[in-house]
Amino acid sequence: MRGDLLLRVTVAVLLVAAGFFAVTLYVETRLSRVDPARDAMAENALPSIRHLSTAWSELHRSEQLILESAESPADDETAAGTRAQAAADRRDSELELYASLPYFPAEKPLYAEVRTALTELDAATRQVLLAEAGGPAGNGGTVYQVDARRAALTRLHVAGNRADGALDRLIDVNVTNAQMLMREVRQAHQQADRAVVMLDALALIVGLSLAATVVVAAARLRSSKAARDELVEQRTKELEAFSARVAHDILSPLGAVSLSLDLARRPGTAESGRMDEVLQRGQSSLGRAKDVVDALLEFARSGARPKPGVGCEVAAVIEQAVEEARVVHPDFCLEMSAPPGIAFPCSSGVVTSLVTNLMNNAFKYGHRGDRKELRVRAVREAETVRLEVEDSGPGIPEGAEGTIFLPYHRASGAAAKDDGGAGLGLGLATVRKLTEAHGGRCGVRSRPGQGATFWISFPASAPVDS
Repeated sequence: MRGDLLLRVTVAVLLVAAGFFAVTLYVETRLSRVDPARDAMAENALPSIRHLSTAWSELHRSEQLILESAESPADDETAAGTRAQAAADRRDSELELYASLPYFPAEKPLYAEVRTALTELDAATRQVLLAEAGGPAGNGGTVYQVDARRAALTRLHVAGNRADGALDRLIDVNVTNAQMLMREVRQAHQQADRAVVMLDALALIVGLSLAATVVVAAARLRSSKAARDELVEQRTKELEAFSARVAHDILSPLGAVSLSLDLARRPGTAESGRMDEVLQRGQSSLGRAKDVVDALLEFARSGARPKPGVGCEVAAVIEQAVEEARVVHPDFCLEMSAPPGIAFPCSSGVVTSLVTNLMNNAFKYGHRGDRKELRVRAVREAETVRLEVEDSGPGIPEGAEGTIFLPYHRASGAAAKDDGGAGLGLGLATVRKLTEAHGGRCGVRSRPGQGATFWISFPASAPVDS
C-alpha cells in the first residue's frame, strides 16, 4: 500500500513538473517564432513607412513651391526655387534611408518606378525653373517663353502625379506587410495564451488528482491499519483459546499417564496383578498425547506453499487408505470408486492426508447406531476432478456448513459423544488449508438425518508425478 502510494505521488509530481516545463517550452517556442516577425515590423516595415511618408510629404512640398515660384516675382521665385530644392533634397535623403532597409517582396520594382518618376519630376522641375528665368509673359516674356513655361508645368504635373502614385503604392505595400506581421504576432500570442491556459488547467487537474490520491490512500491506510489491528486482536484471542484448548488436550492424557505411574509405584500393585492394566492405560494416554501433537504438526504444515508441477493419481491412494481402514474399522461397510487417470495437483503425501482426514472424520461422526457405511469416490467433471466421502451419519446441523471447516471446531452430535469426543477439531481445517494451498476448493452437502458428503475439487489439468 505504501509503495503504491509513493509511486502514485511520484508519478503525479513528475506530471505536474512536466506540465510546467511543457508550458514554458511551448511559450518560448511560440515567442521565438514571433521574433522574426516582430523584428521585421520594428526594423523594416515601420521605418519604411516613416521614411516613405516623409518623402511623400517632401515631394508634395517641393511641387507646391515650384508652382508658387511660377506665379511670384523674380525675387520670390528665387527663394521659392531654393526652398523647393531643399525639399527635394530632404525627399531624396529619406528615400536613401528607405533604400538602406531590407526589401519586402514586390518592393524593388515599385521603388525603381519611384526613382524613374522622380528623375522625370526633377527634369520637369529644371525646365520650369529655366522657363521662369525669361520672366512672365506679361513682363516682357515672349509668347514662345510662355508656351515653354506651360509645357514645363504640364510635364511637372504629370511627373508629380506619377511619382505620387508610385510612392503611394510603395507605402501601401509596407502598410500591408506591417499589418500581416502584426496579425502573425497577435495570433502567436493568442495561441500561446490558449496553450498556457490549457496546460495550466491540466497541471491543476493533475495536482488535484494527486491530492485526491493522497487523501484516498491515507484513508485506505487508516482503514487497513484498523483492519489489521482488528485482525491481530482476533488472532490473539484465537491463539489464547487455542493455547488453552491445546493445553487441556495435552495435559489431559499426560494427567492420566501421571496417575498410572503413581498407581504403578504404590505398594501391592504388582502383587495384585493390576500392573499390566495400569501400564496399558498409561501407554494409551501417551498415544493420545502423541495423536494430539501429530494433529497439531499436520495442521501447521498444511498451509505450506506447494511445489509447482507436482501431481498424483488418486485411485492408488484411495485404495490403500480403504484397505487400511477395513482393518482398523471392520464394523464399517466401505465402498470405493476411483477410475484410473484422475489426478490431483498435489504430492502423494498431501493426497493421502486429504483422504485420511476426510475418512477419519466420517469414522468419528458419520454413523448412527449400528448403521456404519462409508463411500469414497473420485469423479471427473468437465473442468474439475473431485474427491467425495459420503457417510451414513446424522448429517450436519443446519447452519453449521460455514463453520465446520474452521480450526478447533468439534461436532456436538450423538455420534461424537459415542466416539468420546476425541480430537482437536483440526482434521477438516487441515483439509481446507491443504486444498486451498494447492488451488482447490472444499465443501459439504448434507441434510439432517440423511448423512453428509464432504468433497474437495481441483482443476482437471493436473500432472501426475512419477
